[in-house]
Amino acid sequence: MLNGYADLHIHTNASDSTFTAKEVLEKAKSIGLISISITDHDTIDSIEASLELGKSYDIEVIPGVELSAEEDGKEIHMLGYYINYKDEKLLKILKILKDARLERVKKILQKLTELGLNLDLKEVLKLTESFTSVGRLHIARALKNADLIVDISEAFRKYIGQNGPAYVKKYF
Repeated sequence: MLNGYADLHIHTNASDSTFTAKEVLEKAKSIGLISISITDHDTIDSIEASLELGKSYDIEVIPGVELSAEEDGKEIHMLGYYINYKDEKLLKILKILKDARLERVKKILQKLTELGLNLDLKEVLKLTESFTSVGRLHIARALKNADLIVDISEAFRKYIGQNGPAYVKKYF
């Protein structure tokens, strides 16, 4: 049995991180991790690349996913480890979530337009690797890139946070 450290909750740019799978593995290696789990939000798009890269970096990569649910009006994030990322049932669920995420982003962009903040969907989608797990953070980054806000927190505080005028509830 190997001794070392692991990080079992890592996102890539297929979700809401800015790191590619390769950059995640490089960073993990540089800080001495021996095991990681890629647990992107609602997508498994970085798993295969991470598994392959893990071999060359001598790091165990545990295939995972982070899914959101709602219980008594509260959002809950669930992490799945050692998932069968090729399972047809899982892939169908992830497709539903992908479509719901995209529709949510379109609705948020419409509300932002009504508030005088015009953003093009293409600019938002450029900020995610696979367009699979696009979300509010990508919108906030696009607002920042378009110089419509000072920083990311302003986007959430003023516009797209839970009490903001452009907020749209997430599909669970």
